[in-house]
Amino acid sequence: MSGVQLNAEQFYSRITALHGHWLTNKDTDWGGADAVVITAGKGEEEQTVYWVSVAAQLYLFDVELPESVLILTKDALHFFGSSSKIKKL
Repeated sequence: MSGVQLNAEQFYSRITALHGHWLTNKDTDWGGADAVVITAGKGEEEQTVYWVSVAAQLYLFDVELPESVLILTKDALHFFGSSSKIKKL
């Protein structure tokens, strides 16, 4: 992740769109979920389970953030990851 510059305006625009869609369509498209959780493991190429999470991270951040968790609730956004990832965000 060295040398990565995150585009804060783009992130805010995209997370706002995701949040709005989830709140508006919570019962129809999101199964009534009380939160949106995006998890990513170690980023090993042979693990295909996390491809949707990686796609979501690339959409939001323009970079993959292995070994991290993002939780979006009605009123908050929580990010869990290493201190170096958190500093970048």
